[in-house]
Amino acid sequence: MSARAWWILLGICAAACAATIAATPGHPVDVASVPLIPGVIAAITMWSVGLYGNITLTDDTLRVGRHRLRVTDMHPYGVVPVGERVDGQIMGGAYGSTLGTNIVGIQRHDGTTALVETRDPDALRAALQQVLAPHQAPFHPPSAPAPAPDRHRAAASTAHRDDPGAAERPSPAADAAAGVDLWAPLGSAGSTVVEDLLRRGFHLGSTGRVPYLHRADVQVGDVPLRLAWWQRTLAAAVLHGDDEREVARGRSERGTGPQNLVWGYSLMPLDMGGATIHVERRRRGPERWALDVTGPDGRAWTWHPAGRVFAHRTELTRAGDRRPVVTHQLRPIPGAPRSPAGPPTVTWRDDATLAEVLMPVMWTLDRVYDGILPKAQRLARFDVL
Repeated sequence: MSARAWWILLGICAAACAATIAATPGHPVDVASVPLIPGVIAAITMWSVGLYGNITLTDDTLRVGRHRLRVTDMHPYGVVPVGERVDGQIMGGAYGSTLGTNIVGIQRHDGTTALVETRDPDALRAALQQVLAPHQAPFHPPSAPAPAPDRHRAAASTAHRDDPGAAERPSPAADAAAGVDLWAPLGSAGSTVVEDLLRRGFHLGSTGRVPYLHRADVQVGDVPLRLAWWQRTLAAAVLHGDDEREVARGRSERGTGPQNLVWGYSLMPLDMGGATIHVERRRRGPERWALDVTGPDGRAWTWHPAGRVFAHRTELTRAGDRRPVVTHQLRPIPGAPRSPAGPPTVTWRDDATLAEVLMPVMWTLDRVYDGILPKAQRLARFDVL
């Protein structure tokens, strides 16, 4: 509450006390207490409203009553639009909203939502957007992936024969691919952490309305990668300083096979350096599903969840091979109580390629909150449709 409101209340109480004393001579203290009682009640109400509902927004902090929320803890696109349902705790310490107010939701990086009670929600949303704008990534739709590396080398070889100086001038296509051959063996086995920066609370219902959502930074050998959603398109880019050069992209789509009649599922075909990765779901048994994966030059794989009881990892296995080439360890295990601690990790063999590491990483990030579990495990969670 402002100082002006307190001065107005004080003036009203003083005038009421003076009028009451003048109208009833004698015992001024007892007489003055009559108008002071509602005045004290009004003062307590104003003080509590100030304690629980005063809103102060700076470039660094949002203060609502006795609670504070740092701007860096808010998701850059976390202001919930008008009409979208929000669930969370009201900031300031109040137990519920009061009559004549509206609720504005702000999603944090961890997926939880902070609720702010206000009489002018549009003004608060505009102020929050202005404060969060410097933290938002500029929206530039990712450019199409460069042609496959095989064609890069063929084009470079032809250009070298026709023009000896062409070998010293990298082609735009090769530059766009950042010089990375997606299909060359990595040469050594390895493992890396895949820390998903997007929590479940923000994942649900957000990938469509938010232009950019950072998912993970992954180091595969000597190649640093960044994965992010660009308006429902999951893109993987090689990092070169502040520059991000896309090497793969995929867009989740609903499966149309016979299992979709009762048991919905999604698929994500991928575009890797101009080469299309096709996926098709097939049945492996009553409790497991698998994806048949085909790529360029007759390459083929199977991708599926694995584990005796709970699906605690996903595996990518080459056609005709019994040992997985890439294993994605899930942490925490979806739906499993007391899951082992530790971050999710991806492990690959020495003959694995960067494309083979990227495929299960992108599919797991796409499905980790929906549809990655075996049927029996989803039934145990009452997640049947």
